[in-house]
Amino acid sequence: MKTLYGLYLLFVCVVARQPNILFIVADDLGWNDIGFRNPDMITPNMDKLANQGVIFESAYVLPVCSPSRAAFMSGIYPFKSGLQHVVIQPKQNVCLPLDIKTLPQHMKQFFFADRAQQIIRKHDKEKPLFMYLAFQNPHGPVEVPKKYSDMYPHVMNLGRKILSGMVSILDEAIGNITQTLIDEGMYNDTLILLTADNGAEPINYGNNYPLRGSKHSLWEGGTRVTSFMAGVGLQQTGIKYTGLIHGVDWMPTLLGAAGAPQVAGIDGINHWDSIRQNLASGRREFIYNLDDFYIPTQGHAAIRVGDWKLILGYPGTFDGWYKPMNETEDTPFYEMTWASGDKPARLFNIADDPYEYYDVADQNPDIVANLTDKINQYRKSMVPAMYPADDPQADTIAKQNGDSWTSGWC
Repeated sequence: MKTLYGLYLLFVCVVARQPNILFIVADDLGWNDIGFRNPDMITPNMDKLANQGVIFESAYVLPVCSPSRAAFMSGIYPFKSGLQHVVIQPKQNVCLPLDIKTLPQHMKQFFFADRAQQIIRKHDKEKPLFMYLAFQNPHGPVEVPKKYSDMYPHVMNLGRKILSGMVSILDEAIGNITQTLIDEGMYNDTLILLTADNGAEPINYGNNYPLRGSKHSLWEGGTRVTSFMAGVGLQQTGIKYTGLIHGVDWMPTLLGAAGAPQVAGIDGINHWDSIRQNLASGRREFIYNLDDFYIPTQGHAAIRVGDWKLILGYPGTFDGWYKPMNETEDTPFYEMTWASGDKPARLFNIADDPYEYYDVADQNPDIVANLTDKINQYRKSMVPAMYPADDPQADTIAKQNGDSWTSGWC
């Protein structure tokens, strides 16, 4: 009888409650636009979560938003589905609920936060909750109520002052949601993941310093992003995790955290055990992006294998190291000259040179050749990038609804 009772207790301990999972995406949040990296930024709620959890130092995404979100949801590299470059043109069919679109940017954050809080309050506490919450801040347009920009009196550049306020609004919204989880008794059973979808845009006053480049580029500043995890299930916390993680990994990793079955045939890797126990990452290589299209705002091809990073052809706009625009004059921007094909090849050792100052391609032709061969193997599974043509109905309907129209399906 004692043996059966012991087995019963063991069974109760092993069959733990599935966690609630809150997956937050911050749009264009820069590497240097958060308080735990930049003390000028006022982000107490995100800082607290990050410092009590795991900060990811080598979490990568795609250079722009749509491919990253496709990777998050599918666990598949976007170049395999034609989603490696998706840009909605003014005359294309855009799915935007107009009542949300017409709100000022800062109001959208509170709209999303309020809706999230309503869902949390109404949720059946006996069942696990999964919430994917994609905020629009601090993506442009760069606008904010004055009380938030006034939080940054030391910032002399107006655009940077406003952008900083946008990040603080995002932080306030996340703080409100976290408090609701606490109030509803759900916080201790919740795992929170936050990631940016790409690097910040300097032209919108975001900052990725000391990383090179920005959104729209294959440089680290466009693809290595602010990301952290906090909450239930993490065994080692208050740490920085340096293992490689790619955006395609988040779906299988969250499935792992939920105790759900994995999905076969995807590119993503389940890092849950590695993250929660601070073990080595199971990822050794990944593709930054693959394009076969003339795209002056995005990179062409790049791969990471171990410590080595190879960029072929055009790396994307904004080639520089931009400090925060806290002075009266804006930082100058340096744009790469576009060239077709895979030349030049640029090689960097990210472990020795994390900020990409030293191109060592000429000194390492064998490594360049090997990584080029790897890229060419990936190209065999590449689907041409989708780039929809203009929709002639857009002009007519846009006149009725303002400056955009919806398909109706959403």
